[in-house]
Amino acid sequence: MQTIYNGVDLVRVNLFNQETSRQRFREAWGIPADAFVVAFVGRLWQQKDPQTLSRIITACSDLPVYFLIVGDGPYLPHFQATFAGQERIKLVGWMEDPFHMYPAIDVLLLPSLWEGLSITLIEAMAFGKPLIASNIKGNRECVQHGYNGLLCPPQQADEFKKAIQSIWRDHSLYQTMSQNCREMARQSFDVEQNTQRLLALYKEQLGYGG
Repeated sequence: MQTIYNGVDLVRVNLFNQETSRQRFREAWGIPADAFVVAFVGRLWQQKDPQTLSRIITACSDLPVYFLIVGDGPYLPHFQATFAGQERIKLVGWMEDPFHMYPAIDVLLLPSLWEGLSITLIEAMAFGKPLIASNIKGNRECVQHGYNGLLCPPQQADEFKKAIQSIWRDHSLYQTMSQNCREMARQSFDVEQNTQRLLALYKEQLGYGG
């Protein structure tokens, strides 16, 4: 049995001027150039476990890290009320094209209770951003613990904090995971390559040669 994943347009990813995009986005949102930025990208509803996300942010209040919350949904008012006026918490709201945001972040955070195959994880991976995600079936398709990110027990905010600390403190680990993210995206999640794999599979199953 073959598994052919969804993918991301790596040609488009590679066309981005990473440093310019990073600088522009950070300046627009008042984020220092040298800040460590953790981003959540997704709809703020029950699947994504916004309650745990909120606890993770609170638990990390003693760390010099910034959080970007990119998305809307029924729990957005909670985040607006809870983190109003906090300089290191940026509520970006919904973005039509988050590709302009990925170069500005350092880590992608996804504490979901359930997932299929998260396109957000794939996109962040393609930009070389280490992944911190809940240890659930869908996320394990993208995140290899200790290789391109870290998996944490669902709903355990303290474990997510430890994961953030681990990557923030260890620059060598960060660089290795970043490189591994790009390599894994290239091998398994290139949309053009996976389209060709799918077409080849169709031809094989239908008995076409050549």
